[in-house]
Amino acid sequence: MEKSNLEEKIKNDKNKKEMKPLTDLQGFIIYPSLYKQDYKEIHQSVSANNYILESLNIIDLDLWKKAFTIDNNKNITINHKFFSKLMIHLQNSINGSMCMVGKSFAKQKLNMGTFYFYYLQFLANFIFQHPSAIAPFKNDQNVKNKIFNIIENIVDNFYDKNYLDELILTQFLKEDTIVFSENDIVQFKITIEPPKIFLTKIHEIKIPVTNWYITIKMNSKSQTTQNTK
Repeated sequence: MEKSNLEEKIKNDKNKKEMKPLTDLQGFIIYPSLYKQDYKEIHQSVSANNYILESLNIIDLDLWKKAFTIDNNKNITINHKFFSKLMIHLQNSINGSMCMVGKSFAKQKLNMGTFYFYYLQFLANFIFQHPSAIAPFKNDQNVKNKIFNIIENIVDNFYDKNYLDELILTQFLKEDTIVFSENDIVQFKITIEPPKIFLTKIHEIKIPVTNWYITIKMNSKSQTTQNTK
C-alpha cells in the first residue's frame, strides 16, 4: 500500500473512532432504526421508560402468508404445518440478538444482546449509573425467570386464537384487507413490573416499571438474501 493511501486509511480510521453517537440534550444516546422505522407513536408517548428493540433475526414472510388463510370476512384459519414453522422462527427472533432503537436509558454505549441482556443493562444503569455493571444481576434467578417467562408467554399467546386474531387485525389490516407485505413488522409491547432487588437484607431498591417494544421484521428469503449482499 502506498504511503499516501496508508495515511488516508489511518486518518479515516481515527475519524471513525472519534465519531460521537447522537444524543439528546441530556446526553442520552439515540440509536437509529435498523429497519428504518420512525416509531413516532412510541417516541411521542407521555409514558416514561419506553424502549424499543429490533430483532436481528428476520421472520420469513412466506411463512406468515402460508400459516394463515383469510377469507373476505376476515375470518382467519390456521395452517398448522406452516404455523409450527412460523413459531420456530418467532422463538429464534425473540430469543436472539437485538438492537436498541431511539432514546436509550443510558448515556454510555450499550452492548448488543438479547432482550434479557438489555434488561440487565437497564438495571445496572439505574442502580449504578453504568449499563456495563451487570455482574450483581447475572445470576439473579428472580430476574432471569421474570424475563424468560415473559418471552415464553409471547409465544404461548400465539396459540390463543382470540389473541392471534386481534394481533393480525390490529397490525396487518390495510385498507380493509389483511395483507402480509415485504418489510412489514410485528411488534410486541411488554410491560415489566420490576423484580425486588435488595442492596442489603432490608434496603430494597425501587426499580421503575418499563415498557419494551420488541419489533421483528418480515422479509421473503430472496429479499433477505439481497439485503445481505
